[in-house]
Amino acid sequence: MSVAVQIRDVPEEVRDRLAERAAAAGKSLQGYLHDVLVNLAAQPTRADFDRLAHLRRPMDAERVVATVREGREERDETGLA
Repeated sequence: MSVAVQIRDVPEEVRDRLAERAAAAGKSLQGYLHDVLVNLAAQPTRADFDRLAHLRRPMDAERVVATVREGREERDETGLA
């Protein structure tokens, strides 16, 4: 389901610049802004990266081997080969 979004008090020069970008992309201003908002919402936030910070730890050889073994065991349990 989609909803309408309205933004008030946008400076005229900003609207003009966005309209230029929309025209250069071959889109209406509404279509251009729609795509900008969809793309912006799809980008990960700092909070998203912070939640995954534990995955950035360096892995030593033992941890790599253990992780591979766990993956193989899970695969074997599910019957996926």
